[in-house]
Amino acid sequence: MAAGALALLSAALLLAVLAAAKGGRRLAPPPPRWRAVADAGEAWRAWRSAGVHGRVLVVFTGRWATVSQEHPLPSTWAADLAGCRPGPLPARLDADTALIAAASDGTARALDVVMPPAAYARRLAAVRGDKALRVEDGSFLDPFHGFPRRILLPGAPLASDEPVLVLVEPSFLGAGVEGTVDGWLRDRGLRSDLALVALDDPAATSAQRAAARALAERLGAAGGPGP
Repeated sequence: MAAGALALLSAALLLAVLAAAKGGRRLAPPPPRWRAVADAGEAWRAWRSAGVHGRVLVVFTGRWATVSQEHPLPSTWAADLAGCRPGPLPARLDADTALIAAASDGTARALDVVMPPAAYARRLAAVRGDKALRVEDGSFLDPFHGFPRRILLPGAPLASDEPVLVLVEPSFLGAGVEGTVDGWLRDRGLRSDLALVALDDPAATSAQRAAARALAERLGAAGGPGP
């Protein structure tokens, strides 16, 4: 009888899944496992340690990283990006060079940057003259030497059929953005097997750093980067 009951339960679950699919309803993705890191530089090290490669990277931030002239990029980085070839890493790995490093070493194959409205408007104004720029509803595409890069407002749609890498920087928090980052991912059906909260970034205020710590605690990521 136990075997028969198990068979009936399995059949019932299968029918429920088929009914949801037929009705056009998507099953909720499993919640991501969140981890806290010091900053984007440590996030890159976490990606490398996990051995991930060729992934879509979703970054929530209120700033646009700039590379210091004291620590220039390798001379071949632009050609490596354009040719989709893993290239040498920046001389200094920090919060400003981490995303370039992720693109250069093949960790990320595309970058989606979610920005608060004011930061989004500043970035769009800065790239208005780019020939490859393509403005869409709530987002714009601005490839970086052939590397796919999309900048989005928090209300813009985003979809992916595969797990994405996620990084949240403090400068995104408390900057005119409503809702929660985990809710944003869940509402779009996005899955992540490596979601990170950075506790600091060069543009973050003390209030935003406190908000990042609170977010990490709420998501169960306050224990640090983990093994």
